[in-house]
Amino acid sequence: MTVNQPEAGSTVQNNQFILRGNVDAKGAPITSATVVAESATIRTATAYPSLIDADGGRFGPVNFNGLLSPGANLVRVTATNCLGTGASSFRRVDLSQIPSGTRFKQLGMIEMSQAIQEPNNSVPLVAAAATAHKRTFARVYLGLEGGASSISSVTGRLTASRPDGSRPGGPTSIDSSNAITVEAANSRDNARSDLATSLNFELPREWLTPGKLHLQLDRLEIEGAQSTLLCVGCENPFPGGGPAVKTFHKVPPVRIWLVNVPWRSSPGAAPITPTQFDIDMLASWLRRAYPTAEVLDTQLTMPTEDRTPGVKGKRGLSCKEVNSALSEWVQTLPGEHPSTRFYGVVSDAGGNFMRGCAQIGGRFGSGPAGSNGWPWDSDGAYTDWYGGHEIGHTYNRKHPGFCEESSDDGKFPYPNGRIGDFGADFQGLDSGDSTLGLPLQLNDWRNGWTDVMTYCNNQWISDYTYRGILKRLCSEEKPNCPNRSELTRAGGSPAGVRNSAAPDLLRKKGGRRLAVNGSLALPSNKLSRTQLSVLRGLPISKRPRKSPYAIKLVGRSERTLKRYPFEPKIESDLPPGEEAAAIDEVVPFDVAARRIEITRGPKVLRSARVSQHAPSVKLTAPKKKKLKKRVKVRWRARDADGGRLTYTLLYSHRGKNFLPVASGLRKRSYRVDLRRLPGGRKAKFRVIANDGVLTGSATSTRGLKVPAKSPTSVSIATPRSGATFDAGQPVQMVTIVDDLQDPRLPAKKLVWRSSIQGKLGKGAAIAPRLDPGTHEVTLSATNSAGKKSAASITVRAAAVPPIVNAILIAP
Repeated sequence: MTVNQPEAGSTVQNNQFILRGNVDAKGAPITSATVVAESATIRTATAYPSLIDADGGRFGPVNFNGLLSPGANLVRVTATNCLGTGASSFRRVDLSQIPSGTRFKQLGMIEMSQAIQEPNNSVPLVAAAATAHKRTFARVYLGLEGGASSISSVTGRLTASRPDGSRPGGPTSIDSSNAITVEAANSRDNARSDLATSLNFELPREWLTPGKLHLQLDRLEIEGAQSTLLCVGCENPFPGGGPAVKTFHKVPPVRIWLVNVPWRSSPGAAPITPTQFDIDMLASWLRRAYPTAEVLDTQLTMPTEDRTPGVKGKRGLSCKEVNSALSEWVQTLPGEHPSTRFYGVVSDAGGNFMRGCAQIGGRFGSGPAGSNGWPWDSDGAYTDWYGGHEIGHTYNRKHPGFCEESSDDGKFPYPNGRIGDFGADFQGLDSGDSTLGLPLQLNDWRNGWTDVMTYCNNQWISDYTYRGILKRLCSEEKPNCPNRSELTRAGGSPAGVRNSAAPDLLRKKGGRRLAVNGSLALPSNKLSRTQLSVLRGLPISKRPRKSPYAIKLVGRSERTLKRYPFEPKIESDLPPGEEAAAIDEVVPFDVAARRIEITRGPKVLRSARVSQHAPSVKLTAPKKKKLKKRVKVRWRARDADGGRLTYTLLYSHRGKNFLPVASGLRKRSYRVDLRRLPGGRKAKFRVIANDGVLTGSATSTRGLKVPAKSPTSVSIATPRSGATFDAGQPVQMVTIVDDLQDPRLPAKKLVWRSSIQGKLGKGAAIAPRLDPGTHEVTLSATNSAGKKSAASITVRAAAVPPIVNAILIAP
C-alpha cells in the first residue's frame, strides 16, 4: 500500500483532503479497504468499492470528506484480501477548522486595470475593437471578520452583468488565476501592494464591449471547496451604495509604422538591422501600455544608410537625419491615414548607440535598439520603453523633468517622476507577454516606478501620460471616440493641441497638394533636407490661427496667392545645446504659383521656383511578369525645363495601396529586395519624378507576380506554455499576428486547435473550456494569399477531484 497524497505535515481548514495512492493486490481480489484517521479518537471510513476496487491499482485523486478530527490526524489506507491485510505508512494531516462566525469582507471596489489604475477606478477603460482587445484584469481585495485570523488557499469566481440585468457574451463566470491567504489584518492598501495578495482575474474579451459593466464575486472557495462563509460587500457596491459600474469606451487605434533602418559602417559592408525581437518587444509594449485596444503596426524596412549611428560628422547617423529620411520616404503616400506615426528603429550593434528623438506633436521619431545600457531592464531589450518614450512625444507628450532631465511640462502631478504617490495611489499593471517571456507584473510607484516620459529608471506609463495620449488619439479621430467629452474632461493635459482655423480637411481627398518637409536648426532657423512635392490626394495638415512661420505661394508680379501659417514640430531629446524642429506640412496648391517660399516673419528661409512643366517618366523594367527574390526596376524620365530630377519608388502587391521602397534617388534604376515586401498576382511599381516642386509619375501597366509571404510573426501571448488549469473552466487564449500580406487577419483566419479536443475556436482571443489532459494548443494564421504560419504551446488541464464523503465505520 502506498499513499502519494495528502502530503505529510499538511494543514487543512475544511474537513477534507486529497487522497491518492496505489494498491498491489498480489493477484488476489481485494475484499475490503478502509481509510483511517487516528487522533485522540480513531475514525475509519470504507474505501471499498467506492475508491479501491477488487483488482487494486491506482486510486484517486479524490477529495476525501468528513474523516478528520480537529488537531493532528495520522492518515493511512488499509486493504484486505484472502492473503491478509496491508497498510500504508501514516501521513500527518492537521485540521485547523475555521472558527464559527468568521466571514469574508471585500475591501473596497473591485479594481479593473488595463495598464494603470487607482482604487476608485478613475482611469478610463478601453473597449474591445473588432479584431483586438486590451487585456484587462480585475483585482479583488479580501479581509476577515468575526473569528479566524487567516484563511489560506482561497480562490474565487467572478461574474458580470449589465445595468439592465443582462449578461455579457462569453463565459458566465471566470475563476481567479491564483489562490491567496486572506488575513484578518488585511487592509485594501496592503492587499494592493502585491499581486500575490489579491485575487486576480483576466476578463474575457466578450465582457469588454463598449458600455457599462458590473463585476461581483459569484463564489469563494477554500482549498477547492465552495465556502459557506458569508462575504460582506462581495456584491461589489459603490462606496455610496448601488452596484459599482464601470464604462468601457470605444477609442481610436494607435496607427504606427515600425521601420527597420539598416546601416553599414562602410560601402559594401553587410547591413546591420535591428532584430525581430526588438521590433516585437516594442510592439508588445505599446499594446500593453498605451490607451488603445488595437495597435495597427506596419513593419517595413528602409533602404540601407551608409553611415554609422552615434558617430559625429558626415559619417554619423543621427535621429534627426533618420526622422528626415522617414519623412521623405513616406511623403508620397496619399492613402495613409493622417494620424499614422512613423518610428525608425536603429540597431546599436558594436556599441554604435544612436540617441533617439521625435517630433513633439508630429508624426516622425526614431531611436536605438539593443539590450545593453540600463541595469534595471533585464528583459533583453530596452527598445520597448525607449520607443514608448519617443512615440509619446509624437502624441504631444513632453518631459516632466527629474533624473538629469530638464522639464518642459510643469503640470506633471507626482514627485520625482513617479507614477503615483500617497495622495493618488496609482499602480501600473503590466499584462506581460508569455511569448516574449514577460510575466504579469505590478509596477508600484513605492518601488521606484516612474513615468515613461522621464529620464528615470523603472519606466512605465502614469495615468497623466495615459490620459494625455488618449486625449490626443480622440482629438485626431473624433468619429472613433464617441465618448471623447467624457474622456477628455480631466487628467493629463493634451499639451498644446492646436485648433485649426480652417475646416477639418484631414481626410478630404482630391486636388493638388503641396507637401513640404525639412529640418530647421534653432535658433538660427537654417533649413536643411528640404523637399517640396506637388501631388494629388494627400491629406491636408491642420494649421494654427497665427504663427510667424508660413508657407507662401507667390504668383506673377510677386503677388502672394496664399499664405499658410504652420508651427514647426520641435525635436525632442537632442543633445544638450542642440535645438531643432521639423517641418511636415501639406497645403493646397495653386497652379498659378510661380514660387514657393518658407518664411519666418519677413525673412525668407527657403525659396523654390515652380517650373512651367512637370517632369515625365516611364517605367522600362521589369519586363518579366513573374518575379522572384530581387528585381531591378528601371525607368526613363524627361524634364522640358531641364532641371535635375530626383525619384521615389513605390510598390503595391495588389495594384492599389502603395508602399515606399526608396526615395531621394538620383539614378534611374533601383534593385528591390522582394523578400521584404508582400506578394501578389497583380503587383505594380510606381515611380515619381520630382523637379524640385512639380512631379510626374508612372505606374506598371500590367500586374506582376511576386511570391506571397507567410505571416511573419505568430505568437500566443497568453497562456504561457506549461501552465496548468482546472479542467472545465474558461482559459483565456490571446494571439498576436504580424503579416506582410494583410495588416489585420479576420477572426475566421485565426484558428485554435487542441491535440485532445480538436478545434477550440476562431479569433484573436478565445476562452475555451479544456478537457482533462495535456493539450498541445496550436494557433494557425492564414492570410489572404493562403499562406499559413502557426504557433504552439503545451498546457495541462487538471481533472478536478470528486468529493467522496466518508462513510464512517463504527468501532
